[in-house]
Amino acid sequence: MRAPTFIGIGMQKSGTRWLYQQLLHHPAFRMPPMKEFHFFDDPFPSPKYVEQLERRGLTDPADLAFLERLRRLERRPDHPIETYLALFDGTRGKLTGEITPDYAGLPDSTIDRIADAMPGTRIVMMLRDPVSRAWSALNDGVNAGKFDPACLTDPQAMLRTLALPNVAAVSFPGDSFRRWSRRFDMACFHLDDVRHDPAGTRRAVLQALGADPDAPSPLAPGFNAKAGRPRAPMSATIRAALAAHFARDMALAARLIGGRAVGWPALYA
Repeated sequence: MRAPTFIGIGMQKSGTRWLYQQLLHHPAFRMPPMKEFHFFDDPFPSPKYVEQLERRGLTDPADLAFLERLRRLERRPDHPIETYLALFDGTRGKLTGEITPDYAGLPDSTIDRIADAMPGTRIVMMLRDPVSRAWSALNDGVNAGKFDPACLTDPQAMLRTLALPNVAAVSFPGDSFRRWSRRFDMACFHLDDVRHDPAGTRRAVLQALGADPDAPSPLAPGFNAKAGRPRAPMSATIRAALAAHFARDMALAARLIGGRAVGWPALYA
């Protein structure tokens, strides 16, 4: 069994779908037919993801073999790491990985487990300033009926939503980077760079993962399947509350991650 070339750990609403699609269409990669495994943060496999694959009418033999592996697995939270590695069987000779944004919130003990089993795997982190990222996540949660609409207008309701354990765990890029970088080589890329220079960002991603950045791809660098989703306007009161909520983590990210993260605190000064 081979280890994946990389694991994408998020962040949510920071371009992880763009990343998956760019690698899926690059000739150096053999990506699984689903972007997110949730192997380390949920009982695996999720019936929802199995059903989604079944509805797609897969025809590629490797994708069908992947689906069959999932069908044979009992859903449970404590599969051995060998079960995870076996999901990448059939990708030899190709670069491969998976991207589950919720991994950003994994506890240190799980990060250590992954690092012990896959020391050569690289961690890829897509980044976005935490205020705009949280606002995007809150809007999507309201649109999906998961969050109280008041969280978009009432600062206290918003802070209560951000304090939900599953939300808070994936909301602080500085802390996530700090915990993962204890054990892994990190490759970080920014959604703002995807927006302003998609070709250059794709080139940087491919070089970081050991792929030829000049190999032809049928997918344009700027393709974004999630562009244009509706967002409520952010009031000055909400903006100030979000900036205060993330001030400490933005300072941490500026110090540890650098690059565009250095400018995050000034966006809300």
